[in-house]
Amino acid sequence: MQTELRQARNVAIVVGVGLLLLIIGALIWGQSGTHDDQSVTIGNDTKLTLLSGSSLKTIDADFWRYTDERLGFAMDIPKSMWYYGATCSKEQDGTRYLDWAKAPVRIFQHENTIRIAPEYTYLLQDEHIQENHDNTFGYYFNDCIKVSLTSPQLEFHFIGWNIISRTVANEDELNAFLRQYYGDTCQVDELTPASQEGVYRVSIAGDGLSLDETKCQNYQALYTLYSPEYGRVISWSLGQEATYWSKNPDEQDGEITTEGNNYDQRMVDSVEILPAN
Repeated sequence: MQTELRQARNVAIVVGVGLLLLIIGALIWGQSGTHDDQSVTIGNDTKLTLLSGSSLKTIDADFWRYTDERLGFAMDIPKSMWYYGATCSKEQDGTRYLDWAKAPVRIFQHENTIRIAPEYTYLLQDEHIQENHDNTFGYYFNDCIKVSLTSPQLEFHFIGWNIISRTVANEDELNAFLRQYYGDTCQVDELTPASQEGVYRVSIAGDGLSLDETKCQNYQALYTLYSPEYGRVISWSLGQEATYWSKNPDEQDGEITTEGNNYDQRMVDSVEILPAN
């Protein structure tokens, strides 16, 4: 059963792997072009370079407190995460497959966004098609490589939350933000008080059209906070399941359970919008 699940996963990622390999060739593992100017030690040998106005301080064994005065918010960020693709395992016949493992977390900073993602991933190599016992055909790989993720790759290889932060003067500008990032028909539906005083959770109204026709995509998965006092909105997609796993979610014959196995809720609850400088 476990082997069949792994084969199915490998088939599902073939297209994504091929796309990422094209990106690697095009970018030659380029850098993001941002200008970093502060180094922080995050492990015995690992250093993370942060933009001016941001900091990373240890809270406990599992979390940092990330503060970004540029983007006007702070939050708890895990030091590591279980991630499917953080290692490459081998079947008895020698074929390779991606697997769950713990990887260090890194913060990728941009002008108006940060992405919280693993430091590296594995890519399957040397693909071949092989006939299975049931006369079907599957994709298999003879090798894999470990690569450090960079900002350009993460634009195409969607791993981790991409948190957008912008200044907005009023609700009209908040609606303009939603339309710019999520679709022409997205708009504020309701503002509900969040745990931080003076900050509101934004419910987004779609256009009621089908997935094929709508111009307000995936708004149900968005988490958006708005502070009228500080003139700030931050927003990101939570996804359809947990992102930052604290334990291996593949322990019971491939069944994924979320309760108590991830850091996502702590991260969401820890978000604080900061006063404008």
